[in-house]
Amino acid sequence: MPNPSISLIHTTSRPIRWFSVSRCWMLRADNPDTFEHVLTYDPRKFSTDPTKWFEGVGWIHHFRETDIAAPQVEPGHEAEAGPVVGWNRAAALSSGDILVLVSDDYFPPRHWDTEIIKAIGDVKREAVLWVRNVAYVPQGFIPLWDHLICHPIMTRPYYERLGYILPPWYFGRGTDNELTEIAMRDNVIIDVRKTLAFQHQDSHPAYEPLEENESNGAVTAHYQEDWDTYTARRARGFPKEWPVLSSATAPTKEEE
Repeated sequence: MPNPSISLIHTTSRPIRWFSVSRCWMLRADNPDTFEHVLTYDPRKFSTDPTKWFEGVGWIHHFRETDIAAPQVEPGHEAEAGPVVGWNRAAALSSGDILVLVSDDYFPPRHWDTEIIKAIGDVKREAVLWVRNVAYVPQGFIPLWDHLICHPIMTRPYYERLGYILPPWYFGRGTDNELTEIAMRDNVIIDVRKTLAFQHQDSHPAYEPLEENESNGAVTAHYQEDWDTYTARRARGFPKEWPVLSSATAPTKEEE
């Protein structure tokens, strides 16, 4: 039986650095031919489709003929677009049995694909893998946000049930809190925090430090708004119907 397929769900506003992250995921996979890398990008930072810059590079086929990259949102909604919009758009373009959320500062351990597939087992069930996030400091690795599912790894059946990989009612922050509570409510969590860790930080020993990114400032600027949204939604049991930041992320009637 062939290995389940994996979709790396990645959004970026960094014109160059996403490339190093993508390469790291490829090099540390046991079976790189079984995954696709679905990239969306902030069109305000890119003059062309970023994957076109690397045509001819051997592993670029993970981008499905290099044209999978797409703007984060539909034209006319760019001003409202935060990273959550970009990730959800990438998820909507994906085809894998397992969806793995990736960012420009998120790096996997070696054998990550084998470990994910082993931990999930049956990809036809609804499941979310809860891994540990760590950062490297001079004293060693330290856990980050261990109480939250910060970078979800979910099966397609659960993605299709939700209609998103991250709750779309947020600009950036707060979406982790809601997804963690929803996954707990739905009893779909597979907790592997003791055995599987991913590195999340703005620099990585194998690559140059990531440049300061203004999108981080934008996420911070929306922090109170996002937290107010989380508080209001939590009080109402996280309903599916709620005003979204962009029509590009709105659930369809079929999904509701």
